[in-house]
Amino acid sequence: MGTRSVLVTGFEPFGEHEDNVSKDVAEIIQSLPNSEIIAPQLPRCDLDGSSISQTTTSTIIEWDCRILSVDEKGSKMISSEISQDNSHKWDAIIHMGLCEKCDEPRLETRAKNVLDFRMPDNSGRKVNNQRILSPGPESWSTTAPIKRIPFDEFETKFSLSNDAGEFLCNEVYARTLNAVSCYGTSDQLGRKTPVVFLHLPPKEKLNLDKQVELVVKLAAWMVNRPVITVAAGVMRNADDLILSCRRSPEEVFAGEWEFPGGK
Repeated sequence: MGTRSVLVTGFEPFGEHEDNVSKDVAEIIQSLPNSEIIAPQLPRCDLDGSSISQTTTSTIIEWDCRILSVDEKGSKMISSEISQDNSHKWDAIIHMGLCEKCDEPRLETRAKNVLDFRMPDNSGRKVNNQRILSPGPESWSTTAPIKRIPFDEFETKFSLSNDAGEFLCNEVYARTLNAVSCYGTSDQLGRKTPVVFLHLPPKEKLNLDKQVELVVKLAAWMVNRPVITVAAGVMRNADDLILSCRRSPEEVFAGEWEFPGGK
């Protein structure tokens, strides 16, 4: 059982909102004691399709929670910390924000290099059709292995989205992903620090307990090495010759022999 450090951020209220569910969730998580958390995993099965019991992975998480201001200063807070200390600091980063129109939580898979505010931020800044970083890419993809998310293992359901908007949620996500890429930060497993943005629905649509539970389980999944179930086949002819391929000099494990199709 290992101990992992996870940063969770929420936003202050903005616009006409008197509160912000992301702030509420972050503050609740900040008050949680360090405890053993079981990480969700993809299910494994045998040749008959029956489930294989597997050893669960337990993790103790040390929470580091921040409430970001809804302005340019807030959008730069975490990326600035990464640039000042690019050594191992956090094993995962979960940014959170309010999605007024969402009926369920939404995990954003990318951040766009664009700002196009429909309303001013809390400092009165209102920008339209501008890039966050120039020069910079059109977008940044999440560094978390989202293709391996065990959706069925989460009690609180959520969906994937590739549109984080063009307001502060997108801006803080873009700046953090760019900093992780530029400064080469990594977790204890040697992976690029996994960063996600989670849009949360209003409390009226999903109670706080369920939202907190989702963030805790998501954090446990993010900081553990994923378990991948694979299948393999062997091709043998009538002369008992087995088909095998040698890896090219440019590939990992160059010159080694393997069955075609990967590991």
